[in-house]
Amino acid sequence: MTRAETDWPMVFLATAGGAAAAMHIGKAAAALPLMQAELDVTLAHASVYLSMISACAALTGLAIGRAAAAIGVMRAGIIGLTLMGLASLAGSFAETAAGVLFARIVEAIGLPLVVTTMPALVQNATTPNDRPLALGLWAAWLPIGVALSMALAFGILGDHGWRLFFAVCGGTSLALGGLLHLARHRVWVMSSAPPANRLPGIGHPLYRMALVFLLFSAANMIFMGFLPSVMIGAMHYDTGMATGLGFVCALLLLPTNIATGAAVGKGVRRLRLALISFAGIGLSGVAFLSSSLPDGMRIAAALTLATSTGIAPALVWSSVPPLAEDADIAPSIVAGVLYQAAGLGQMLGPVVAGTIVGATQDWEIAGLILLACSLAALAISWHSRKQPGFR
Repeated sequence: MTRAETDWPMVFLATAGGAAAAMHIGKAAAALPLMQAELDVTLAHASVYLSMISACAALTGLAIGRAAAAIGVMRAGIIGLTLMGLASLAGSFAETAAGVLFARIVEAIGLPLVVTTMPALVQNATTPNDRPLALGLWAAWLPIGVALSMALAFGILGDHGWRLFFAVCGGTSLALGGLLHLARHRVWVMSSAPPANRLPGIGHPLYRMALVFLLFSAANMIFMGFLPSVMIGAMHYDTGMATGLGFVCALLLLPTNIATGAAVGKGVRRLRLALISFAGIGLSGVAFLSSSLPDGMRIAAALTLATSTGIAPALVWSSVPPLAEDADIAPSIVAGVLYQAAGLGQMLGPVVAGTIVGATQDWEIAGLILLACSLAALAISWHSRKQPGFR
């Protein structure tokens, strides 16, 4: 039994919930310099603060996805947004580095509760025909939230400081949690038995999709994480230019996410879209990090790379329903596995690239790492092209 029509307001609300959670990812880098000055936050504290979200995803994504399946995805999503909102508000009153770090730990626990449950709500709210487009829209949760936090930072930090900024981010999460609570009756209850709360066998395509997401996340974090350093240190631009390019790159993800979901819904082969995405990431990464190319071409390559990175997340998140159906498990468990893989990639990518670049003092090697990640992800996609989630 399936829905007769898609509940688009619920799709938009779930996406907004994800974006509200993503604001806490974007706020960290923006507010950190002011926190360092006011609270005497050391470089070690700053590193822990910035890595907390990825570390929690890498360690707890699957466990939290299974917990969400057990307690209900709507309830888990509301709990996640509430935890993040309250932690951000508490952090705005912190007087020590330990205080903001503790608040960040709570935020890091809340985020996977949101990210593993909102795709399940989107699946619940949609018809099979509309589902790829809706999940493509959901895939934009991260760039929307990060862009919103950057816009808020621009308007708040200079005149009002980081404490008000944290309070606004926290209030937004609480507001979205409240709206989800009011909309809880819109969740459609299927008449069939609920799926199992377990993992599929090791040969299931879910794990290959997770590996693809790990490789993508590693490449994406290398690019976005080192973009300012390359622009300022290697290309000799000022901070404003580096920040501006990063903002534009984040915005470019939005239309690509949505267009990819629409293309999947219209029957475009996933392998063709994966080829476009990973070829764009690998080749553009090499070009952006090549010191032999003129700056104009390198910036164009960065924009092409950013556009290409919008395709893969939409493909991955739209694979949640077919993978969950094939394995007969809860969608939140599939999302938890994928989110944990993304967290591992976000942690490993910058560490590997940073270590090698630091040892060689050659940014072009980072481009080769991007190319290697892209080729590996494409090879897995090709090998799995007839499997659920890939075909």
